[in-house]
Amino acid sequence: MRTDGGASEQATSYLTEVLADAQQRLDSGDADRAAELLDLNIARARQALAFGPQGILQRALGDLHRIGGRMDAACTQYDQAAAALHEAGDTAAEADVLLRRGDAQRALQRGGAATQSYTAAAALYESLDDLSGAARGEFLLAELAAGVHKDIAEQHYRRAIDLYGEAAAQQPDAAPLAADAEVPESVVDPRPFAANVMAEVAQRGLERLHTGRRPAGADAADEMPPGLASLVERSSASLPRTPLRPLPAPVAEAPFDSMTAAILLAAVALGFCGLILLAVQWTGHTLAVGVFAAVLAAGVTFALVNQSSAVSPYLKYGASGLAALLLFASGALPSLRPAPSGATAPLTGAEAIPTAAVVVRLSEEEQRAEFKRQEAEFEVPGDPHQQADVLRRFGEFESSHGAGPHARELLARSYDLYLAAAVPAAAGEVATQMGDMLMRTQRPEPARQRYDAAARLYTAQRDATGYSRAVSKRGTAEARLSRWSDAHASYSEALALVQRLGDLDGEIRLTLQIAATEQALARPQLVRPLLDQALRLSTNSGTPMQARVWLAVADFEASLDRDGPALRAYERAVTLAGAARDPNLEARGLCRRGNYERRRGRLTAARGTYEVAIRLAHAREAWSAEALSRVHAAELAVQMRDPDAARAQYADAEALYAEHMPVAGASRVAIGLGDLEASRGQVDAAQARYAEALELATQADHAGLQITALDRLTTLLAAKQPQIADGYLQRAAALRAAAFGPAAPHDEV
Repeated sequence: MRTDGGASEQATSYLTEVLADAQQRLDSGDADRAAELLDLNIARARQALAFGPQGILQRALGDLHRIGGRMDAACTQYDQAAAALHEAGDTAAEADVLLRRGDAQRALQRGGAATQSYTAAAALYESLDDLSGAARGEFLLAELAAGVHKDIAEQHYRRAIDLYGEAAAQQPDAAPLAADAEVPESVVDPRPFAANVMAEVAQRGLERLHTGRRPAGADAADEMPPGLASLVERSSASLPRTPLRPLPAPVAEAPFDSMTAAILLAAVALGFCGLILLAVQWTGHTLAVGVFAAVLAAGVTFALVNQSSAVSPYLKYGASGLAALLLFASGALPSLRPAPSGATAPLTGAEAIPTAAVVVRLSEEEQRAEFKRQEAEFEVPGDPHQQADVLRRFGEFESSHGAGPHARELLARSYDLYLAAAVPAAAGEVATQMGDMLMRTQRPEPARQRYDAAARLYTAQRDATGYSRAVSKRGTAEARLSRWSDAHASYSEALALVQRLGDLDGEIRLTLQIAATEQALARPQLVRPLLDQALRLSTNSGTPMQARVWLAVADFEASLDRDGPALRAYERAVTLAGAARDPNLEARGLCRRGNYERRRGRLTAARGTYEVAIRLAHAREAWSAEALSRVHAAELAVQMRDPDAARAQYADAEALYAEHMPVAGASRVAIGLGDLEASRGQVDAAQARYAEALELATQADHAGLQITALDRLTTLLAAKQPQIADGYLQRAAALRAAAFGPAAPHDEV
């Protein structure tokens, strides 16, 4: 047994004795004394900071509650066990606890919460390369989704089949599954079964999705574990592993006469089509006729062979393929790839292109120097269109390498040159790009102006698609400026256009944005019909869009403090995001749920939600999602007066931002650390952190974060250093006016 990241044999012996004693008390009918024993030893392990033993004992206590039917208490113990085992670094045991928590949540009919637990467990098993463990999670997810969401269930069944198959293939010495082996129709707990058995169980579950059948005993999903002793350590490594036995394919035996007739028909059809094809003199002028003849030949062959339903489909496809081969053999291939005209002489000498060209990768500085060379080359005598193209590519390059101010300058010059060259379509695209760059750095007022310019250019070109995109983005900028009526008008105009264009996802997105403006305008009675409309539309859209719609519904219910509907909608959104394999959207949903639970005063539940988001994002290497979740967890730790935990979460987020992402994220972390120091009265340390955040935000050219850091410094130093504080105040006011307009509100990012 692995405990506390690799505990000693003494700790293992201690755990075995405690669990055996608890099992003995349970067997004698005294469950209360068993629980007391476990509680006592959990307290001892907690005092000794023995996270591994603590997690194992809490897992056993959760099992005890499950046996007694106390599912809520079981979930609480499983949550604590998962957290302790996470601290101990025992990932395998943590994943096992998450599976058990999912079982308890499923028994409570909390489908969304169970989905999160199973998904987290599967992700952790995958990070350990434990194929059977990951397959268990996928199988339980499929069983949970069956009858509720067929597409999601099918995805999980197929994933489980693949993983179980790979796990079985890794056991070459195991005996194959006998042809007459008894395989259950369905199972409640997949752990006791070998990988090849579970592969067939999952295959049968997949087949049931299409037949609509439910296995006998399918409602017995809440079967209890057998007892504590067997739950001390149940390792799937001890189970027999055998190679996956593929399901036999159905074979239809056709009468000899029918088969012979079908083959003769195919031969006659192919011969007839072949004669026609060979008779045609293929040239470039008859290419259209030739392609039509080829399609006709393949179609006739397929239709004739298809008259006999007893013929294997492979024969039908093969016959059609032979027709295509005749097409190429008859001389059609040269006409499909015509030789170059004889009037064009081949390149020789220095102009010749080498047969094997060597791709040379330039460094960042070399690429920048090449752009500058091209810029100077086209500037004199000057072709405005070509120069605009070069400046646009140069601006995009600078933007991708974090040189925001220079990128905006280059794109602005490109925009002016496109207008001078009378290329309004390209000018509209550049204006939209500039607006996007300004919005990313939280400068909504100049972004709104750029989107408005793009909309005018697209209007002149009668480009409805470009116009709708520009107007929609203009609405987002107006919403950021709290100009809700203007945003509503822009969104409504764009919505009418995307409906005419048949853009379903665009229609859903704009419907949600209009709902948000209605809520901001204090018209909640108009929000619900819009959300219902988005839900109806999303049934014909992809899973990611459905997740976004449910997240909007959850936020609306949360704004009304409707606890039950809000939590169910958050669970639905996170479930769909997980099924879509979108870890960023999944983490966003979990963090919003955690924020709602914080606002409602359920701090422990919020911490558990953030921890799930962190584990899922880490297992899937979604670094941005993990960093975001850790920042939220740090803010909660500050609220719970746990500065050490907050500092640890901020440090982990800071490391993630430094390794994987731009400096803007590090600036957010520095602001959070400054807030932590300020709350402890450490003015000098807080000032240093805020100054660091300001420097990072300036380096990232992020106006919003610069304003936030300056506001923090102003407030911190107002009493002791008023002159310095006033300087920060003036800088913040100038930035705010440039980013939000002269009448900019004093708000924070």
